[in-house]
Amino acid sequence: MFLVALVRRQSCSAVLPRAVSPLVGRRLQPYRCRDLQWNPTSNLSTTSFKASFTVNGEIPVHNPNNHLKQPSNMSTEETIVSEELLKLFILDEQDANTYVANHLGDGTWITNNVYGGSLFAQSLIAASKTVTDNFVPHAMHSLFILNASTQYPVTYKILRIRDGRSFCTRFVQAEQNGQIVYTTQISFHVVEAPAISHQISMPQVKPPEECLPTWEIAQNFLDKNAAGELTLTPHQLGDCKAKIAEKDMSLVEIRHVEPDLQFGITPHNHQTYYYWVRVRASIPPEDRAQHRALAAYITDATLVSAANRPHISQGFLPSMLVSLDNNTWFHTDEFRTDEWMLYENDSPIADHGRAFSTGRLWRRDGRLLLSAAQESLSRTKAQKSSL
Repeated sequence: MFLVALVRRQSCSAVLPRAVSPLVGRRLQPYRCRDLQWNPTSNLSTTSFKASFTVNGEIPVHNPNNHLKQPSNMSTEETIVSEELLKLFILDEQDANTYVANHLGDGTWITNNVYGGSLFAQSLIAASKTVTDNFVPHAMHSLFILNASTQYPVTYKILRIRDGRSFCTRFVQAEQNGQIVYTTQISFHVVEAPAISHQISMPQVKPPEECLPTWEIAQNFLDKNAAGELTLTPHQLGDCKAKIAEKDMSLVEIRHVEPDLQFGITPHNHQTYYYWVRVRASIPPEDRAQHRALAAYITDATLVSAANRPHISQGFLPSMLVSLDNNTWFHTDEFRTDEWMLYENDSPIADHGRAFSTGRLWRRDGRLLLSAAQESLSRTKAQKSSL
């Protein structure tokens, strides 16, 4: 059961870039957040992830042309809030192994390409419908094959590879307009007592309360550029302007621990980047399936950037940056994506046009929640970069 409950936060959000170039590639489509409250008494369909919530005490009316009907007493500011998030996680069941996403978001500010995290999360939702509740996902291995457009539905076809007593395996194929755009293999596991247990320590960084919202950092850099205190490249200018334009619109809030490095302002070589992230929504803590889907959604956000930021800081001008795959291992499902988490990103190697990045998502108390790995494609029409 997929329960969505949203409450508007006062803090500002940062956009999650799939491709860090403002001119090419794919970026996360922006979302706004509405004053919503979870309505636990609503009847939910188990065959599709319908949203259960109230808006200012009223239950929105389902309308296929306008997914939510705005209550008449909502303010102008409240009605600005997008319906995108709720639509994004509703999958229509065609049969026991086929689900259709009729909404992929509103696209980007430049293109209509789907953010990879949407495909990642929706495929996890679809596959989870084919296993019993005692099976939880522990590994996802995905390939982004073609750009998917937000203008057409995506059909998720599920192959039940294995149903065992401890493990279940599913292969999910995402199709759009008769073409395969994405595939993933997901393994589910019945939680069992550990035979061995260990974990590395969480990095020590300054807390999110001491980090500025991304849009504010971007504005500071633009102000310094206008005053002649620093010189931004065309790429950096576009990146900053995009983050300001998307202020208060993203589903996920990101706060950069070291913004001068993460924006590529200060020249540097190999670097580990740290981001505080949380969903700008209030999610029922018991709805672990939703928290898992949202964690999967986040993983694709910054890994491309981790590989390219050192080069961009030294003048590299990318013409194409795009994710090729995404692999995630869930170490636990005892977490909340609406609370601050630390996302650690690193890129140990880039060569032959491809860059490899890794990610670790940490709960604030030091628990390692998941690990991620990704290859991305980096191209340029300008001077190549070697560090």
